[in-house]
Amino acid sequence: MATAMAAASAERPRPGRPVCGLAILVLLGLVLAGGAGAVELDDAYRFLGPYGVTASGGIRLYYPAGCQAIIPHVLDSFIAVRTRLLEHFPDQRGFEVTVLLTDHDDRETGSVDATFDLVSLGLYEEMGSLSTRGYSLEDRFALRLAYTLIMRTLGSARIALRRRIGLLSIPPWFFEGLALSYAFPLDVLQTTRLLDLARRNCLYNIDDLDTIQSRRVREREEMSFQVHSMIDFWHGQSMPDAGLRLLRQVRTRPGQFSEQFQRAFGFSLNEGFRRYREHVRQECARHPDCAGGSGPEVIRGWGEGEFAQGARPLPDGRMAWVSSRRYTEEVYDLWRQAPGKKAVLTARNVHPGLWVDPDTGSIFLGRFELTARRQRRLFLWEIPAHGRARRVVDLPGSFQPLGWLDGRLFFLNWTEGTLRVLSVGRETLSRRDGGTNGPQEVSPRRKEPQADGDTPTESKPEALPDRKDRLGREEYCFPAHLRPLSVALDPAGRRLLFVVREGRTSFLCRDRLHTEPALCPEVLHACPGTIRALWPAGEAVYFATDADFRTLQVFRWNPAPSDGAAAAPQEAAPPPPPAGGTAPVTAPTGTPDPGDTASPTLLASTEGSGTPTAPIAPPAAPAPPAQAALAAASPTGVLQKLTAVPGGVWDFCLEPAGWILGTTFQQSRFWPIRLPTPVLETTPARTDAFACCPPAPGRLKFRPYRQEFRSSYWLPRVTRDDQGAVLGVYSYRADRLDRSRIVVSPTYGFKSRDLGYAAEIMRRFDLWQVSLNAQDRVVRKSYRDQSYYERDRGFDLGLSFPFSLATSFTVGGNFTHRGIAELPDQGGPVPSVGRDHSLYGVLAHRAIRTEPFWELLPRKGRRITASYRKGLDLFGGELKYDSFAVRYEEYRPIGGPWVLAFRGYVAEDDKEGDIRRPDDLNLGGTDFLRGYPGSVRFGDSLRAFSLHLSRPFRLTIPALHRWVQEEFLVAEAFWERGDVRSSGRRFSFLEDRGLELRARGLLLRRIPVTIRWGAGWPSDGGPRHSYWMVDISSVSGMIQ
Repeated sequence: MATAMAAASAERPRPGRPVCGLAILVLLGLVLAGGAGAVELDDAYRFLGPYGVTASGGIRLYYPAGCQAIIPHVLDSFIAVRTRLLEHFPDQRGFEVTVLLTDHDDRETGSVDATFDLVSLGLYEEMGSLSTRGYSLEDRFALRLAYTLIMRTLGSARIALRRRIGLLSIPPWFFEGLALSYAFPLDVLQTTRLLDLARRNCLYNIDDLDTIQSRRVREREEMSFQVHSMIDFWHGQSMPDAGLRLLRQVRTRPGQFSEQFQRAFGFSLNEGFRRYREHVRQECARHPDCAGGSGPEVIRGWGEGEFAQGARPLPDGRMAWVSSRRYTEEVYDLWRQAPGKKAVLTARNVHPGLWVDPDTGSIFLGRFELTARRQRRLFLWEIPAHGRARRVVDLPGSFQPLGWLDGRLFFLNWTEGTLRVLSVGRETLSRRDGGTNGPQEVSPRRKEPQADGDTPTESKPEALPDRKDRLGREEYCFPAHLRPLSVALDPAGRRLLFVVREGRTSFLCRDRLHTEPALCPEVLHACPGTIRALWPAGEAVYFATDADFRTLQVFRWNPAPSDGAAAAPQEAAPPPPPAGGTAPVTAPTGTPDPGDTASPTLLASTEGSGTPTAPIAPPAAPAPPAQAALAAASPTGVLQKLTAVPGGVWDFCLEPAGWILGTTFQQSRFWPIRLPTPVLETTPARTDAFACCPPAPGRLKFRPYRQEFRSSYWLPRVTRDDQGAVLGVYSYRADRLDRSRIVVSPTYGFKSRDLGYAAEIMRRFDLWQVSLNAQDRVVRKSYRDQSYYERDRGFDLGLSFPFSLATSFTVGGNFTHRGIAELPDQGGPVPSVGRDHSLYGVLAHRAIRTEPFWELLPRKGRRITASYRKGLDLFGGELKYDSFAVRYEEYRPIGGPWVLAFRGYVAEDDKEGDIRRPDDLNLGGTDFLRGYPGSVRFGDSLRAFSLHLSRPFRLTIPALHRWVQEEFLVAEAFWERGDVRSSGRRFSFLEDRGLELRARGLLLRRIPVTIRWGAGWPSDGGPRHSYWMVDISSVSGMIQ
């Protein structure tokens, strides 16, 4: 009998196997081809390699072991920030701040772990950034520490429920603005954005601010800057500690925010906003730069995108620049454009610091590549005027070329927290295998070993033979206590120019190359604000710094005349640019009266102006320690102000004709402009000295990191099973660097009315992650459109590995005992019960362009999941089967807000003994074939395809605004075709078409709730099928 059954099983046809093989090949090709031009949702593990630990002054620091040399200076700056913030939070003096540092040059990934009040920061300084990502390490720490101290004021991390309820009582916009207000004063980045809003009379109202969490990066920054200004203004109208009093009120008695606000500040929220708006109007009317229009005409057609900079003319008449036009965040691509032609995308995912060789027209810049450690690292690339793009330096962390000197290309390198100047020889760059004509898309492919073991998974298409020189030669290494925020090369003087920051003051410094780096460099100018975009020209230095009205303007530093005169002769405007260029626009002739001081709450910060008409004493600073050295002051220089642009000048270059080709901020985005360079005013340069000595050796104790566990017990937890809410508690014990974790959670299902538990043990081995999960729960499931309750007892052992930031592979084994806890009310078939032991593998790829509401409607990107599971008779397994499935989703914008999507689903199921599984293949209901009821087709071989045309809408319901914010609606028309067959039957596809509406609202300003309704009409004329569901799974955020 058994033999006959085995023979029958062997003779059973297995349809679709060639299709499955083809599906696997297509899947692998698509995954390896990249992320469809999208920005992957990055969840890579970042704390790889050996770590060290040190502590001092209320700061406990975990750092990459190779960065130990710079840690004393970093720790001192953190201690100074903590001391300053504790003046606002005196009850937190006993709190030891825990900080985790990373040292690779990926984009800013700092965060705060609210469960353990843990701050994570990247040591890398993002030079040239136009957003808050460009903040210094000290400022980024101040912002996150302020955020943490505010949360601790609402409640301890161990008393999770009190803190969560407090967070629900405070709008996120107030939380973010208050953290900024405590962290540091309004700076030039914030005031420039606020001035643009004020000029256009486009301040965000309270209803707008309630939607801050779903806004694009640029809008969210503008909102937080405005709230920072509002809170400073309200503190001036009320009491300086009114914000802190509000937090304490919420901690003791949570309630409506508007009522809490009025008790703390003494006036209503609406009245406070009315006063602030009137104050802004009055201040804007008083100042010409705000009331006199938006500034000079911008150059259209270049630099499109919310973030754009680096406009540079090429010798052949083309223009080059970097822009974020394909993204919603500050992520740059390189573009080139010939006169009268369309812009050409030349290189993706690059650093904004580019340099053009004036002789060859080659563009050198840093480009992010994914390494074998699954980190984005910068490598120096050359984009020739004609030919194939290629990587020219193999050392990770190489970026921002500085120019030629002695036949070598100088550039910056960031390694183990230290910034160095390296060079590569011209003869090395000239060796190439030849290339194709015309601009080429950067498309790296081949692996190459790296000097530090950080091997990139992809490399350049051309090889250069001189391996040693392609690692670069060190020319200068910045001392550990100096952390430059901008660097430039002065070839004529064989010197480096760089900017360092001490507290709130920036120093323009200079030091000679090919000598031992000076511990205390020469200071050319000091500014209580920002200095950026250095451009040396002979003995002169052009740079952008804070000017009147808290905007960045271009200045020229010149050595003072030998007779000590402070004034320099006025220069005539240079001739217009060559023919074919955009017509120049004359800079505004009027300049603000330096004595006309703006309000510090909007138009100026407490940092003051960087270029007063007469020298003023710098802000008082604490006296340096006795052993501290002071930076040497250079011979007195003079500053000549060259621009007065309302939106400031954030990046620029000097054209051969003497004009400035720069970047300004107008209409909520950055644009290129071309300006003449008349001298508008001349002032003496400030050459304040600053304490620049290295921290005393031996002061700190360092030790290698060993596993340290942090624990939290009996935290509330709300989750969902397949169709019901589950209440429980969980206890958490995790390694500081999240290299291992233990979670145990007793649960109770509301609908199943049964107790259970879930547990997880996780351990990392470099990039590999091993997880062991155990559970004993009763969950509600559905089989062929019939609901039933199933008791699952089992263990799951999984091993995961990330192929990239967007693709991961998981393989594992599962031992589950399935039982029916409650049969369907209406009767009907249920899955087979018994021991379900299986092996499985899952390949998952997700590359979605990150933007608001991407979960509801991805605008661009791709999702692919391929899974295989095999039932075994190992250890008494009773269910034997082979199951394979591939799901594919592609999203493409097709103009305006419209999005076209394609979905495909291919699956095969081969079972022995007519067993039934909860995962049996079926169509109909709410996934595919929505015009038919659930499980209209079921069997062992599935094919389904669909097309979707979607458009988002903003939905506003004023009557519900007190409880629901961020209303968002998606309307989607769909066409579907699919079938599931059993062996022996050919495919007979069903079709339908229909409409689906998906709406999302933000409950209590923090909890997203999604409602989905749809209706489909079968193509065979059958009755309409409609469905609806409410997703409240995020309600767990209310108390977790």
